[in-house]
Amino acid sequence: MTQLDVRETEDGNHPVVKVLVAILAVLVIVVGAAVVIGSRKPAGPERIVGEPLLHNPLARGEAFRDDYERFRFIPPPDWSLQAKSMPAPGKEKDDRILAKFKNLVQDTTTSWMTVRVCNLPPNLTLAECLAKKAPGEDWKQISATQEFDLHGVPAARAIYGGKFDKYDFVRETVVVRKRDRTYLISGVHHAPDSKSRDLIRASMLTCQWDD
Repeated sequence: MTQLDVRETEDGNHPVVKVLVAILAVLVIVVGAAVVIGSRKPAGPERIVGEPLLHNPLARGEAFRDDYERFRFIPPPDWSLQAKSMPAPGKEKDDRILAKFKNLVQDTTTSWMTVRVCNLPPNLTLAECLAKKAPGEDWKQISATQEFDLHGVPAARAIYGGKFDKYDFVRETVVVRKRDRTYLISGVHHAPDSKSRDLIRASMLTCQWDD
């Protein structure tokens, strides 16, 4: 290295030094932008984009069926099947989830719907069944229990409000007793999301049992 080269390096004017300084400046700008973007709070709960755990095997408008329970319902259009179960041999009467469908297509809202079957004492009223299977202390019932007829079968509905990831959510649960089994049909949605609410309620009204 000549004397001139040494002076250029010490003064910061060497071409290699200039390139390193430029790269460092770009990195500072990129990191700063990432920090600003990451600190912004989303306007509402966001769904996780990706493949559902199970691809929806149903065509639009086709009913989901559980042959053992002789139960069927039509889930909200285009929602994805996230979970289902079959009764274990010798434990056919155990509590279990029949199906869970989740909204992965409607904007960025998070909503889902589940159907469960359980065993509760037959002397309990439907309102008492709802109270016994209430979602937990983080949820508060926000309206009186409503009784109605679901295709000739007595049913009752309770609506709860609660928080999910710091956002206001609504959980609506319908209970039905058929034969010696108790069914809990629940839908959860972001409180302002009236579209998911309406889809869940419409789906609930399709629940039927084959006698």
